Amino acid sequence: MQVEGPDTNFVSDLALGSKKRRLSKTSVQEDDHTNVVSEVNKNKKKKKAKPMTCTLLKSVVEKGIGIKDVRDMTQYLLQAENNSPRWIDICNRSSLQKMIVLFIPGLQPDDFENGKNTFNEISDDNFKYIPGEIASTFHTFPVMAPGSKMTLFSPYNSFINVGLSKMEKINKLKELQKKKKITINDLVLSEQQLVANDYPLDSGDTNFDTDWVQTVDFTHGGSHIFALDCEMCLSEQGLVLTRISLVNFDNEVIYEELVKPDVPIVDYLTRYSGITEEKLTVGAKKTLREVQKDLLKIISRSDILIGHSLQNDLKVMKLKHPLVVDTAIIYHHKAGDPFKPSLKYLSETFLNKSIQNGEHDSVEDARACLELTKLKILNGLAFGIGINTENLFTKLHRFEVKTVLLNDMIIKNHTEDDSKGQLIRCVEDDETWTHIHENLNKDVKLIVGRIKNLERSRNYNKKPRKETPSFDASMVLHDIGQHLTQLYENATPGTMILIMSGTGDTRPWNNLSTELEFIQDKKERLDKRREREPEIVEAIKLARGGVASFTVK
Repeated sequence: MQVEGPDTNFVSDLALGSKKRRLSKTSVQEDDHTNVVSEVNKNKKKKKAKPMTCTLLKSVVEKGIGIKDVRDMTQYLLQAENNSPRWIDICNRSSLQKMIVLFIPGLQPDDFENGKNTFNEISDDNFKYIPGEIASTFHTFPVMAPGSKMTLFSPYNSFINVGLSKMEKINKLKELQKKKKITINDLVLSEQQLVANDYPLDSGDTNFDTDWVQTVDFTHGGSHIFALDCEMCLSEQGLVLTRISLVNFDNEVIYEELVKPDVPIVDYLTRYSGITEEKLTVGAKKTLREVQKDLLKIISRSDILIGHSLQNDLKVMKLKHPLVVDTAIIYHHKAGDPFKPSLKYLSETFLNKSIQNGEHDSVEDARACLELTKLKILNGLAFGIGINTENLFTKLHRFEVKTVLLNDMIIKNHTEDDSKGQLIRCVEDDETWTHIHENLNKDVKLIVGRIKNLERSRNYNKKPRKETPSFDASMVLHDIGQHLTQLYENATPGTMILIMSGTGDTRPWNNLSTELEFIQDKKERLDKRREREPEIVEAIKLARGGVASFTVK
């Protein structure tokens, strides 16, 4: 709670101007100054700031509130936006001490008291897994995920993605267009970018075992720019290299090998890698060590390698190389950092080509990276860069709002911490909860995190690349309830806790979209989509209907 003290100038004037009058009224013969200060301290009154209140406006909320509206409310509460929300009446926003926003996909209506089939109105139905006296302070309301009747977009992306004004877009574009003509050297990652994106570097790091190699300088003819892509399978020790493709700048395949793993494979990841046990048994002739020797004869240290999130390929190859163009960095995700665009999305958006339908092909992926890089050189630095939006945290930092973002998309082993904000990688829910509790009473204004075990337990998420532990939904819900209770009890007055499902039940849509993705022919896929349009519309409607609930202590 903020406290406003008395005006210090007023206190000084009062002490000096009223000394004789006060002294004449008291019989205590003490030091004049002591008497005056004592009298002032006795009479001064501390004025407490009024607590913040938030009242949902029923008639507006039940017409439909989107994730964008919740994001704009967040900006308003943190005083990075002066336009008050139309759907909630907020008084004394300056009394907000901290805001915690948690995305919890997988929440269902029956997780709330008197749960209904869908979330469609403001409700006093409280989250069942919080004690009654705390649960009664929460206010629950429906929230709509972004999209249309035939599309569903990420609610999390919508929340952290702020639209720019026309003038802001113009200024951003001008900055990017200062250098109109570029070469591939303008796209090579800096050492700082390599470090930030977890690339293996030749830095004397003792974490590299003796199996690692690094490129060396030598003179050779032909191309000095190569696009590279690998396919991987899963062993008990992690991902291992099973296929490598290298394409030169003329789009010619100059090296292509299936690789014999030196450890047993526990999952061929065929859906993603295209690798099967039979393919590997019949076709793999070379070991990783032999492939490394071949590559060191083709790629000089002064050559440029192109790839998509190439650090992952270099790691399974156990190869260090300093000159890299990464299409996941030179093109932006529409939600901004820390997200990276998928190669499939970039190919469809900028090359008008559909790739990775059913399974990946390392030659196809390498060529897509090469074409995207050529397109970027042709069109300049501004091409493929988001100029319509700005990351929410970037904007808040300009207003001196300190933030903590907890996210599994942040680079592994990378924690960014500066005076305004922290980015902390949290893969498991336990990590997320730990960091929220640790920052609860620190000098941080906004904490944003995602709790994922509930959607995993209910199969709301699409199948992950590798097997994840199974979770019991009831146990996960009790865990969420316990953490929310602890947060409320330990938070300072003036703390807002906001939970959001982001989406409704995504399972029917996930099943439909997976079926459509496996149709490789684009025309056939579009025809099937039209044929199943009524099913898609119903599935999307169900998926977009989410819930949010908040309390202010």
